[in-house]
This record gives sequence, C-alpha cells and structure tokens, in this order.
Amino acid sequence: MSRSTLIGIALTIAAATAAAGCGDDGDRGTAATTRPAAPAAERTLARLERIVRERVDSGRSTGIVAGVVLPDGTTRVFAYGDAGAGKRLGPSSVFEIGSITKVFTGSLLADAVQRGEVKPGDPVSRLLPPGVDVPAKGGRQITLVDLATQTSGLPTVPADFRPEDPANPPMPTTRSSSSTRPWRASG
Repeated sequence: MSRSTLIGIALTIAAATAAAGCGDDGDRGTAATTRPAAPAAERTLARLERIVRERVDSGRSTGIVAGVVLPDGTTRVFAYGDAGAGKRLGPSSVFEIGSITKVFTGSLLADAVQRGEVKPGDPVSRLLPPGVDVPAKGGRQITLVDLATQTSGLPTVPADFRPEDPANPPMPTTRSSSSTRPWRASG
C-alpha cells in the first residue's frame, strides 16, 4: 500500500468521524502504538499527525481519531481534539460513523475478494460464529454482496432500541446492550 493511499484512508476515517463520538479524559493529542515502525512509515505517520493537528487547530474539525495498520502489521492510533462535554479524544474513543461504513464495507469486501479470502456471493453466516442465526432475505441467505450494497434487509437499528430523544437518537455503544447484536445467538 502506498503512502498516499495510507494517508488517504486515514484522512477518510478522520473526516468521517471528526464531529461525532465520545472521548476520554486524556491529553488533547494521544498516540497509541504497538511497536516502532520502519523509518518510511514513521515519516508517513508524522505527516498524518501533522495533517490531523492542522485540521483540528484550524477549526475544520473539533477532533479526529485516525487508526492505521501499516504493511508490516503494526498498528497506530492518533487522537487529537475534543469529544465534547469536556472530554478529550483518545485511542479508545467510541464513534457513531453512520453512512461512511458503506464505503468501508465495499472496500473491505473488494479487498477480501481480490485476495481470494471470500466471494461476493458467500453467505454472511459462513463468517459468523456457530450458533448465530442470520435472518433470510426473500427466502435465501443474506450474502456479503447484500451487505455491501445495503440490500440485506437487516434493520438500521435493533427492534429493542428505544432512544430517549427520537428526533436525535444516539446509537448504542456498549457491548452489554442487546442493541449492539443485530442477530441473536440460538440455543
């Protein structure tokens, strides 16, 4: 993956998440890393950090969290800015990213197909743990291409999700909520 592609992906993530989310009480800028990256990757990451800081400091965004997986498998998360309500963004900040997931879903599917890991017509159930019931769509299994083209028929939010303010519903963000599981485990 080229440096420009890496920066493009990171900035896409950053732009998509810039105005949403909740943070932690960390510093204004935080970097999390798994191990040192190669010198070329370090230069790319420094450039990404500079771009993120410039966008926040110029007022184009209130905050950005960018996560990057480098070609050697190392991961980096850079967080900078405000999450609102006096909180700072951090590597563990949670975001509702909404419609941008459509782009990511299609891109990730295309990449996995190109690597030969999956086929577009593969049923979603093939990739889920045993015991997970996936509803059918028109009498057939929901496929990866159904998810990528937003034609699966799955609900936007779970049926048991009840927002306090229906005009501005936050999405569930806790793992303990049944609302974070669109399918139910059988058994």
